[in-house]
Amino acid sequence: MGELQSRLKVGLPLGLASIFFIFSPDLGMPWLFYIFVSLLGFILLVEVSRLLKAPLSYYVVGLGLPMLFLPPEGALLSLLIIGATRAVDPSKEEVAALFSLLLIVGGLSSLLLIQNPKLIFTCVLSVCIADMGAYFAGNYFKGPKLSPLSPNKTLTGLAGGVLLGSIVFGLIDGNYALGVAITMASVLSDLLESRIKRLLEVKDMGSFLGAHGGFFDRVDSHLGAWIVLYVWN
Repeated sequence: MGELQSRLKVGLPLGLASIFFIFSPDLGMPWLFYIFVSLLGFILLVEVSRLLKAPLSYYVVGLGLPMLFLPPEGALLSLLIIGATRAVDPSKEEVAALFSLLLIVGGLSSLLLIQNPKLIFTCVLSVCIADMGAYFAGNYFKGPKLSPLSPNKTLTGLAGGVLLGSIVFGLIDGNYALGVAITMASVLSDLLESRIKRLLEVKDMGSFLGAHGGFFDRVDSHLGAWIVLYVWN
């Protein structure tokens, strides 16, 4: 239970602050939501850039920030084109930088365009519940490992997390299929972040949150969920 308590100590304050910013458009302050997303994007990009050597570190921030405000389709296509120019024998850092940009830019540019505070909140809540469901199911039932990228995750944890997260989403929004898609996307984006850390040979993407790592480590699963939520709607 120590790990769970540790997660809650960090997650609850961040969650309460996020709820305020998510619903700020309904309070007549839509600009506050844009500031929140922009600041989050800047922090995530800086976390990644600090793990890279120059000039690649400058490219991550210089390319990533403007792309946050492009439609996700255009931003992701641009990144794929850029990646194609380095498709022959790329370095580990280059692959990690591209994966990071795809996840951060794709997730946050999608978030900016969803423009439905209740739907965003339901998505965030469902992903958090899915993460807790995976934690409890994985620890209680054990079972085979999900992936070498994340040795602490199990298939039973995946099933428990997806089941619980999709039920919560469906009960609030009524769309259980979207709930399943969102929770599955959250797992995939979490695994992609684990792959990025393997490429960069680091335990955490940042140190803003002390022993809990960085903001990227905390929002990685949400980024993929926001992409799916935008595409679905």
